[in-house]
Amino acid sequence: EPLPPAPTSDAVLACHQGDAGACRAAGERLLQRKDPQAAMALYAKGCAAKDAACCAGAGVAADQLTLRTPTARNRQIALAWHDKACARKDAGGCHRAAAAVLVGGKDTGRAVRLALAACELGDCRDCRLLAGTLVSNLTAEQKQRVHGWLGSCPAETPAGR
Repeated sequence: EPLPPAPTSDAVLACHQGDAGACRAAGERLLQRKDPQAAMALYAKGCAAKDAACCAGAGVAADQLTLRTPTARNRQIALAWHDKACARKDAGGCHRAAAAVLVGGKDTGRAVRLALAACELGDCRDCRLLAGTLVSNLTAEQKQRVHGWLGSCPAETPAGR
């Protein structure tokens, strides 16, 4: 499958001039072109303009770089971007941050807080995780909130259907 065209110089210029939408679009194009380093640089500009989707995009780009070079530093950079996206109320950023912390296995409390944030923002995967595997880490009030949020989630279907 051919790669999409590179972002236009006008789009990159608009990003550097503070247009977060241009940063997001150009970053997505660069990710599709398998250039996460360049994508992360543009997403970072959009994130600095307080665009939550750009912060999340930077995290995804950092994850791709981590897959190429799985160092502790690269994982920390990706987690920092996911944390930033979560702080800006991006459910996917909260989800990816919670997953990264759980994989690290060192701070279940932080993972629960991040998963709670994702669940509250509508990420049903995290609501299910909190109601299942992580339920023993929740207070009674948190359990009640999670079950309330789960009520707005679609029923889970078996894999492959």
